[in-house]
Amino acid sequence: LSVAMASVDSLWPDGQLHILKLSVTGFEIPVLRGAQHLLQEMRVCAVFLSMQLVTIDWGGLHTASELLELMPGMDLLLYVHSNQSTSIVHSAEDLNRFSLEVLNGGLRGELVG
Repeated sequence: LSVAMASVDSLWPDGQLHILKLSVTGFEIPVLRGAQHLLQEMRVCAVFLSMQLVTIDWGGLHTASELLELMPGMDLLLYVHSNQSTSIVHSAEDLNRFSLEVLNGGLRGELVG
């Protein structure tokens, strides 16, 4: 089975993208790389990521740093389902700590940028 792939940037070359909701099971970072022009030009209002899916191929601080670099100028919020709390991600260390908790099965949450 062959599936055609296209970058978000090529699919949305002009204008504002209000919401980028990713449900790509472990391919969130490659998809964000494919949206780098939209993200760098701040033409995306909000990005939603399931942390359970992002952590499938979690590479620790390197992955956390890359994820933050791919969404420049965005305030990143972590929404934790179990206690319905929201936290601001201030650093790659914050994001890595939360991701490790997700990997260990302690938390379920969403990253919103």
